[in-house]
Amino acid sequence: MLNPICFKVIEIDWIKPLKIVDNVFIDEIIVENLKEELSEIKSQHLLYQIYGFSPIYGNNSLLYIGKTIRPPENRIIEHSLSKFSRVLNMTIVIGEVEFFDNSVNYLEIAESILITLTKPSYNSKNIDNILQIAKDDNYLIINKNNRGVLPLECSNIWWNYDKYVIKSHE
Repeated sequence: MLNPICFKVIEIDWIKPLKIVDNVFIDEIIVENLKEELSEIKSQHLLYQIYGFSPIYGNNSLLYIGKTIRPPENRIIEHSLSKFSRVLNMTIVIGEVEFFDNSVNYLEIAESILITLTKPSYNSKNIDNILQIAKDDNYLIINKNNRGVLPLECSNIWWNYDKYVIKSHE
């Protein structure tokens, strides 16, 4: 008989996508408009997805997943003015972690699992394997509402399978 597997659930409520630009590069006016829209988000335990044109995968491709504990306008503006300044058709989707416990870094765990699962082209960390902190327990991520290309549910069980393999006797 198999034993049930228990998970800690991380729910992410993905807010309405913010369309940044259509077929133009980011300029100061676009940045000011973006700051204004992002300043309305009051939570500081956020994940975000950045979509845009990829020369390999085409339009509306998931380019990046990140996290921030700062006001979102600060972190996302930094990205918009640096490596994403020349991305065409950029859209940003903000996700709020609904249950947040400061004793566990749920943002880092969720970010690690989502990046490893989806492999966005602009991310460089966590592409091949989730962080050790994300392996310390079983996590189920539920992506709600405007989740983009992310699956409704995903977990870290694939990277924890060694815990559950029944070893045969030799």
